Amino acid sequence: MTDTLQELLDAQSELQTKMPTMHPSVLFDLLEARIPAGGAIAAEAVTEFIQWNHKALLHEMVELESETGWKPWATKRFVNLEAARGEAIDMLHFLLNDFLVLGLDADEVRRRYHAKHAKNVKRQEDGYDGVSTKCPGCNRALDDDAVECYPTRQRLGSDEVRGGVMCVSRGRFYPKPEFAGGTHLEGSFS
Repeated sequence: MTDTLQELLDAQSELQTKMPTMHPSVLFDLLEARIPAGGAIAAEAVTEFIQWNHKALLHEMVELESETGWKPWATKRFVNLEAARGEAIDMLHFLLNDFLVLGLDADEVRRRYHAKHAKNVKRQEDGYDGVSTKCPGCNRALDDDAVECYPTRQRLGSDEVRGGVMCVSRGRFYPKPEFAGGTHLEGSFS
């Protein structure tokens, strides 16, 4: 049985050999080598690749959107199905480039997808609101594997101990607000 996702990744990799840019897997290899002198150069090249790749992906998304009657102020609703499908495939090309530059093969994509899917299902079952489970410093979800921020308690002032989140990326403790909702000024002018 053929692995369709790996087949698509291989085809995209072959296409990238014809492009006037450095091949994404070469960029990944440079990044993975962690050569001290070239590490910053590799990171810069990967960042640049991801930036232009995402700019192209965003343009393809807008092109797909343009194939639909998305404007709420317009009276006509339509979907140019074949053109929209073509734009979706264009988007897939750039998404596959991301997988290549990040060193993801089909098995790794599948493993990571199912792990994230299970996490998303649990979030929905737990009443996910998109705010309360994020670090207030960097806005990353505290349950994401790559996030190093963590809930903790810390002494503020002389005796007050408050719960909050230690944002590792900002190097700062963010206490939970004492009052839910609103600002500290609400109700103070009665």
